[in-house]
Amino acid sequence: MLSDKIKYQIRRVRLKVSTLVGSSVVGNRRLPNQGTGFEFDQLREYQFGDDVRFIDWKSSARAGRTLTKQFFEDRNQKVVVALDISRSSFVGSNKQIKIEFMAELAAIFTLVAQGGRDEVGLVLFSDKIELYSIPAIGNGHVQKILEQIFTCDKLSDAIRRPTNLKAVLAKMGQVLNKKNLILLISDFIDQNDFSQELQALGRRHDVVAVRWLDQFEHAFPVVGLLQVQDPETGQLAMLDLRKTDLRQHLKQRVQSQNKQFISCGVGLLDIRNPDHVVGEIISFFQKRQIAR
Repeated sequence: MLSDKIKYQIRRVRLKVSTLVGSSVVGNRRLPNQGTGFEFDQLREYQFGDDVRFIDWKSSARAGRTLTKQFFEDRNQKVVVALDISRSSFVGSNKQIKIEFMAELAAIFTLVAQGGRDEVGLVLFSDKIELYSIPAIGNGHVQKILEQIFTCDKLSDAIRRPTNLKAVLAKMGQVLNKKNLILLISDFIDQNDFSQELQALGRRHDVVAVRWLDQFEHAFPVVGLLQVQDPETGQLAMLDLRKTDLRQHLKQRVQSQNKQFISCGVGLLDIRNPDHVVGEIISFFQKRQIAR
């Protein structure tokens, strides 16, 4: 049985997504067509070569020119939301740990895909695929995915595991056969080189890297000495936050990731402000549509 907290999270994200769905930023690609089995769109003037069976004779008589019915064919896609639930996702410098916001992102994309009438599936991963829900449609299916997202912390074995995108991406390449839009939500902090697997996945699918980093993974405050623990390895270290080389290292890591995504041919949606996430998502996908 779902807790009141999980029910609230689902209601909250549904409300937030209502803005996105109206923008059709992910799914609901519609192409003009003629013929039965398609959705009627409008009447337009008959052109040479149009099927005479779809001439609207009554409307043509009223208008004084030959009008034909135009239909739309929906060409939707399969959307796979892949969420990193490894150890590094369960840390944070603020009241909210990273996985809480990343889970909200996953839920947003799931509901947007549903609003666009796309089939949507879910992958939860650490150093392996922990859960895979095959893309499908329907309110019951989407509700189940939302519940799996917001209860991912119950996979206690997974949250103790390190990140291994190399193994996960290779497995996704085996599991996902037909072309999908893959929304890969992670901090992408991984000691393994996963460029080859990411590039291979990008050749067969439309892959978007959705990056969310804690504020201290962008830059540490200059406050002196601080003991930290690597969530992936458990190793402790004492850092001198006054040193510029540490801040430079964090900056270079982000830049290195950016170059990696470009070289692998995948898109990057870099979420920096959780308060403006809806606007950032709309802007990103609108730019993609224009570019295409």
